[in-house]
Amino acid sequence: MAGLAGGAALAIGPTAAGEAVRLKHSKNARFSASDPPSSRKDITTYKNFYEFGTDKADPAPLGGRFRPTSRARYVAFKTVLRPEEMPGQRVPVLRWPYVEALRMDEAVHPLTILAVGLYGEVLPNQNGAPLRLVVPWKYGFKSIKSIVAIRFVERQPPTSWNISAPQEYGFSANVNPAVDHRRWSQARERRIGSGVFAPRVPTALASR
Repeated sequence: MAGLAGGAALAIGPTAAGEAVRLKHSKNARFSASDPPSSRKDITTYKNFYEFGTDKADPAPLGGRFRPTSRARYVAFKTVLRPEEMPGQRVPVLRWPYVEALRMDEAVHPLTILAVGLYGEVLPNQNGAPLRLVVPWKYGFKSIKSIVAIRFVERQPPTSWNISAPQEYGFSANVNPAVDHRRWSQARERRIGSGVFAPRVPTALASR
């Protein structure tokens, strides 16, 4: 979590419409113009974006944000399906594409993160670029990588590991030191990078 906090991350929870998120950037002096730039207001309210309407004023109130109806109970995620680039998808170890989901209350929790960065850098491919979910109080497989679709649904959607091994992995998949997995204890853990011979330490329970 310390590393993710240092990177660029977007929470799933609601944000103000049109709220600007600042990005670090630098200018290339070789390419510049003497004309003053158009105002942010003009650039963000006068647009051709027919997916949101044919009037140039349509995209501003309609684009970048949609809200679930009161019937929505879950948020479902789907990862990219690209077996020509992702060799693991050529093997039927799971039903591809990878899918995951959260309850709505879990999705809007402040510790639930849609991450686009890691340690202050753009998210690497192996960590789930360009967009991945991070849910620190759950098993790692709940933090789906390389997300290409997000849906709000009324009924509990299928999830990859629950489909593949329902006797091992339930929908919730919470890490609870006080509750053992059917085949191992969750009371202690070995931290990444500590080495295979490092002693296990008490499992840290994410604050919820």
